[in-house]
Amino acid sequence: ADAAWLDNVDLPLSLGGTIGLIAVGDQHRLRVWGRSGHRYDVQVSVDLKEWTPAGSVIVGPSGMADLPGSVNTSEGAAYYRAVAP
Repeated sequence: ADAAWLDNVDLPLSLGGTIGLIAVGDQHRLRVWGRSGHRYDVQVSVDLKEWTPAGSVIVGPSGMADLPGSVNTSEGAAYYRAVAP
């Protein structure tokens, strides 16, 4: 039987991202903060039960990335989350 032993493995145990709504002129955008070089999928929900893909970003060296497009804040409440796949 073959076997292998790994020691001192330094893996990122958490890629948790933070998401926020930022004002850009008279519009709003979603910004994701997370680990540089990692992809985060952004999802949207109106009831916190059903989640729909809203796009994805790859965080740059600055530790943040903006989701392309703008968010219409006059359409009522919506919830957003960033998920590391």
